[in-house]
Amino acid sequence: MQIPAADIRNGTVIVMGGAPYRVLSFDVKGTAQTSRIVHAKLERLSDGSHTERSFKLGDTVDAVEVERHAMVFLYRDGETLHFMDSQSYEQVDLPMESAGPGVEFLQEDSEVQVQLLDGRPTAVELPRTVRLRVAAAPPGVKDNESSTMKSVRLENGMEILAPQFIKDGDLVEVETATGHYHDRVHQ
Repeated sequence: MQIPAADIRNGTVIVMGGAPYRVLSFDVKGTAQTSRIVHAKLERLSDGSHTERSFKLGDTVDAVEVERHAMVFLYRDGETLHFMDSQSYEQVDLPMESAGPGVEFLQEDSEVQVQLLDGRPTAVELPRTVRLRVAAAPPGVKDNESSTMKSVRLENGMEILAPQFIKDGDLVEVETATGHYHDRVHQ
């Protein structure tokens, strides 16, 4: 199907030279007086190689409809991620470099959307936020200085900046797109 270049978004799969590419990021450049262009960073689905391409705003591109299936993340084995379709119990594997951004937020037994192209997994769509337990947090500087942040380590090994009141064992929400602290979860 043909779509205008202006409709390109992150995750869109387009075909160039007979090969499917996933849009990793895009940016519209130019002004109304000059010709505006869409600059896209692309990943070739067959081998994971990256390229960049610019399209005039009025151009059309060949887009491919990608299936999305709810799957459970089972485990990580080296550089391979393993998922299971919760309806058919079919298992699929996906190389980590093809999974997309935020793969470090995958938690065993969590449900995510897996993108499939011709029955083959191509990417993982994570929720906007995930809940993770704080594994290690230094004591706060002062209780009344709530505007300062401190570095805390999460159960998945990541370090993020969090408010001074966060302590060991707290459950926090983290934005998967940015890796930033979002909120403390009250239990």
